[in-house]
Parts: sequence; structure tokens; C-alpha cells
Amino acid sequence: MHSSILPWYSFSLFDEQQYKKNLRRRTTLRYRPISACCISPSNKLVISASASGVLETYDLAHHCSRSTHTNIHSTACFHVQEGCIYSLVPDENHNLLWLGGDRDLRCFHWDDLDTRLSLSENKLDAVQRIDMGYGETNGIAIHSSQNLIIAAGGDSKAYVYDYVRSKVVTTLKGHEDYLHDVILDKKSSSLVATCSEDCTLRLWDLRSGQCIRTIDRKRKHRPSSSKRFITTAMFDSDSNFLLIGDGAKNLSICYVATGEIVRSTSFMGIPSRLRTYEENVLISCFDDNVIRLCTWGMNTVAEARGYNKSVFDVSVSSDESLFVSCVRHFIFSAIITLIFIFLGNLGAPRRLH
Repeated sequence: MHSSILPWYSFSLFDEQQYKKNLRRRTTLRYRPISACCISPSNKLVISASASGVLETYDLAHHCSRSTHTNIHSTACFHVQEGCIYSLVPDENHNLLWLGGDRDLRCFHWDDLDTRLSLSENKLDAVQRIDMGYGETNGIAIHSSQNLIIAAGGDSKAYVYDYVRSKVVTTLKGHEDYLHDVILDKKSSSLVATCSEDCTLRLWDLRSGQCIRTIDRKRKHRPSSSKRFITTAMFDSDSNFLLIGDGAKNLSICYVATGEIVRSTSFMGIPSRLRTYEENVLISCFDDNVIRLCTWGMNTVAEARGYNKSVFDVSVSSDESLFVSCVRHFIFSAIITLIFIFLGNLGAPRRLH
């Protein structure tokens, strides 16, 4: 006789395919959460990406000139792929916009986005599509001078892809769980950091493909905790220090040469994105609606409060005059929930409902 009682562990198994199927069913073109945003290199457009594979464009000059906080609609909407867009990264040197989705990477020309904006078309073809053969791409780093794109995969590996030769040149292996983000040290152009659900951050030599240092937050601080997963990181301008955000709502400063944590600061939410502004750091958090501008010493310079939602992503314009953030919020039609904040007056955010 076969028992009808399932083993206890069956209830804890996560069915990723069923989750994505349900997500696609809920997030139609007219009802979707925003997952990423960025500002075009020309500072003319804001691009938002959604969980249903949709890109939307916004005329930045038009919206910043408005004196009211009324509902603002996108100027164009493109369904570019099936499934969620997890990451959105501009390659300014080649005038490209890269998207990380399920099992593939796609790139688009910024010029094409400008043209479609003026023609109000809803079809947008990718310049290049890369079939990566794994799960979601949660983070992307661009090495423009070497024509490389580094993708943080859902299969615990990071892939270094030469998009001119259309081949994977290096696979960074060593993590035990999926990756949240990947960061390239722009000064050295050979040092890469990967952030993982396994509670470690690994530093890699891009030339050899070898891991040169592992920073284990779970082992070092609280072995029984499962909340020390690493969400994001950022190198300082001199490549001496590294900011690390973790699932325990901490932001830590790490000395790159030794991996030593020299300071930690607690926040109300889990750090989701780190961006540079002059010599300071912009910090956005899940489970927190406050975006902070801090020094590298973790002293708060200014704060901007948005909606009572998690802040998923934040993007700074190339002239560093403003930034845009997107929050976890289900939206109707072509209306986006963004916060436009002028960095010259950080305390007075402009919301695009």
C-alpha cells in the first residue's frame, strides 16, 4: 500500500517553473510590476523594464518640466521578450542597452529607442540575442573596452561572454547558490565581484578566471542565519574598498586586499542597489521606501522618501543632475511608478505616479 502522505520536505520545495508560469499569467501587458529602470546616455529617456518582458520609454525633458504630480503615461511600450526582465544595463561606449531575462540576454540600440519614441511604434527588434542556457540573469556588468558582458546566472555561475565573437570565454564557478549581482571594478578592469544567495561574495581575476578571495558573511557573523545572502556590492573609485549589502539589512565596508570587514551599518531594508554620485553613494533598499545619499563613512548626507514600497532599482543620469528609482508596485496600463529626484535638492522628490 502506498501512503498518501507526502514527505515533509516536499512542501518546502520551490517550483521555479510554476512560479514563473503564474507570474506571467498575472502580469499581462496592462498589469505588471516594475523590475528595473535606467536613464539613456543622452539623458533624454527613462526606460523601465517589467516582469512581463515589457520596456517602456518616458520623455525625461517633458516630465521634468511638469509642475504637477499628476499621472504620467509612457510615450512608447515594447513587448520585447517572454518572461521577466531581471536586469537593465546601458553600454554607453557602444550606445547599447542590455537586458537580462530567462535563459537569454538581449541588446538594443539607444538610437532605435529614440526613433521608436518619435514614431510611437510598439515593435522593437533586438540587435543581438544571446542564448545563455541557464535560468534568470539577475545582474549584468559591461566591460566595453574588451567587448565583454558578464552575466550573473541563476545556476550559481557567472558567464563572461564576448559579444563580438559570440562565445562564452570564461565561466566563473564556485558559488553554491544563485547569483544576485555581478560588479566589475572599472579602474582595474580585471577584478569582478559576484554576490550570491549562498551568503558569500567572491572576487575574481577576470584574466585567469580564478577566484582570488571569498568573503563569507554567514560563517563570519552568524553561522545559524540564512539571511546573510549578498544582494549587491560596489567598488570605490580607488579599488581599495568594497561596499557589500546583505539580507540581514546591513551595508558593510570591506578592505579588498584582505577581505576584512572594517565597518557595518544597519538599515531598515535590504540594500538592493548601490550607485555612485560624486564621492558619495546612493542606496536603495527592499522593504524600505527611503533612498539615501551617504558618504563612504556611512554618514547620511540626505534622504528622499518615496512611496510605501520596496525600491528595486535606482539609476543616475550621466550629468549626475538627477536619478530615477522604481518601486515594487503593480501598475495599470502604461503608467509607471517612478521617483524623479534632483540631486541638487535631494529632499524634494518628484513622483511619477
